[in-house]
Amino acid sequence: MMPASGQRCFVDRLGLAKSVLSRCLGASVFTLHHCPEPGCKQPLLLQRLAPFLTSGEAERWERLELDHAFARMGDITFCRRCNTPCLEDADNCAICSSCFFVFCSLCQESWHPGTQCMSPEVKLRVLRERIAGNKDSAHALVQKEYELMSLAHIQKTTKPCPMCNMAIQKQEGCNKMVCSACGAFFCYRCGIAISGYDHFSAGGCVLFEMDEIMRWEAQMAQQIHGNMQGEGAVQQHERPGRRRPTSMRCPRCGQAVERRGNNNHMACWACQQHFCFLCRTVLGKRGGLHFGKRGGCQQHTVITAGAPP
Repeated sequence: MMPASGQRCFVDRLGLAKSVLSRCLGASVFTLHHCPEPGCKQPLLLQRLAPFLTSGEAERWERLELDHAFARMGDITFCRRCNTPCLEDADNCAICSSCFFVFCSLCQESWHPGTQCMSPEVKLRVLRERIAGNKDSAHALVQKEYELMSLAHIQKTTKPCPMCNMAIQKQEGCNKMVCSACGAFFCYRCGIAISGYDHFSAGGCVLFEMDEIMRWEAQMAQQIHGNMQGEGAVQQHERPGRRRPTSMRCPRCGQAVERRGNNNHMACWACQQHFCFLCRTVLGKRGGLHFGKRGGCQQHTVITAGAPP
């Protein structure tokens, strides 16, 4: 067969054909698909090469051709027990038609429905390696890669509900979470189901992370600064160096708690403890009874500049 350039195909040149085929068969990777002569793109099919190959070489060539064809198919994997090509489904499950081994095409272990065989990052690396060697199936594999990238992002930014496994994301606030699907309460830090706040007072998980406390304090400081600027006209009549108290340390955890208006019934944002702004008495479940007693504290008072709380 003559190529367009007028040169002979290397198959018609006995010595060159044997040398090239021997070198190709000795390699571990099948790389010779077309005639290597410049200008000749004839496919190297087994029936054309048979006169130059022994029976053993012909079998190896046929096996290399099949392996190359299977490698170009994105949904084909090989059984790790008998090396038989197998078709995998969308869940990466493959069944060997020769030894009937059911396995995961990603980790090559026995099929494990409902359990994770590898992290999304590792799955991405496996798929990228497949894409590099399987150009024809790149589109389908890229779509699957995008899905796994989304899954990896979800796993990094959410925690599963211990009751229904729904992915729950925490944007701000404390570590006591409520599932939007089933309504269960759980600790965002360790992931166990909880009922109240006792879990956070046992010396284990903290209710608020340090960065969240710093964020909240910065927000409160900004609000206090804004209130002080808005009250500048009133403060001009106050004694220099004195200002009206607007916050009080929680007697339980020591966090600064901002007073709301003229209300002396305080609730700590950190530990949820209620206390009196005037006398710092810790209030129980019926904290409202503390106010209104004869000779006791009043719930609503106006604190003037320089006056003690």
